[in-house]
Amino acid sequence: KKEEEEVEYKKDVKKDVKKNAKKEVKKEENEEEMMEFKRKKGQKYAVGTTISKQFDGEDFKGKIIEYNLTKQWYKVRYEDSDEEDLTADEIADLILPEEEGKPVTNAKKNGKRRSQQLKVTENAAKRPSQ
Repeated sequence: KKEEEEVEYKKDVKKDVKKNAKKEVKKEENEEEMMEFKRKKGQKYAVGTTISKQFDGEDFKGKIIEYNLTKQWYKVRYEDSDEEDLTADEIADLILPEEEGKPVTNAKKNGKRRSQQLKVTENAAKRPSQ
């Protein structure tokens, strides 16, 4: 009887593993769809993109830490831990040259990162040289 219970338990574990694997794949697909949706809705800059902005005559570097799809703004956290929300046009004026052309990255699929190249140089000509 114990052997039968053990066999049943192992079958249940295998079912749970398969079920969880399917959920994980579905979650990754949903994340990828959301990133594609955000890109289509206007996300031009990847989370992690570095900017530089002057406050009271002092330069502070910041990183994009979030994109709000509804409001279409980027949350930036600066070196001193201050945060602010900026539009894509504001980011374009503050983005560092080494960040130009950085892709908006899609979610992982099958263990590999895929990226959709979106050039961030469209406003580069408008930016004043620093």
